[in-house]
Amino acid sequence: MEDAFCFADEIDPLKLVHPHRAAVGLKAIFAIDNVACGPAIGGVRMASDVSNEQAFRLARAMTFKNVAAGLPHGGGKSVIFADPRCRCARRSG
Repeated sequence: MEDAFCFADEIDPLKLVHPHRAAVGLKAIFAIDNVACGPAIGGVRMASDVSNEQAFRLARAMTFKNVAAGLPHGGGKSVIFADPRCRCARRSG
């Protein structure tokens, strides 16, 4: 098991969240790196194999991009575990 605090440094990360909903097949990581300049913004990545470290690094990159652009935001990133090429049948409710 990965050390939960291995990414901690002087500027965070603030939070790593691992939502899992087996009933709908959801596995994801939400990485909120830093909110010192404002709410975290970033994008969503879909990949079949991703790690906490990748999610953290993507969120950290968003923190730096937002600061460099002078935006009043911190950095975050969401990663969904799935094959982006899969056109799987959707469940109807």
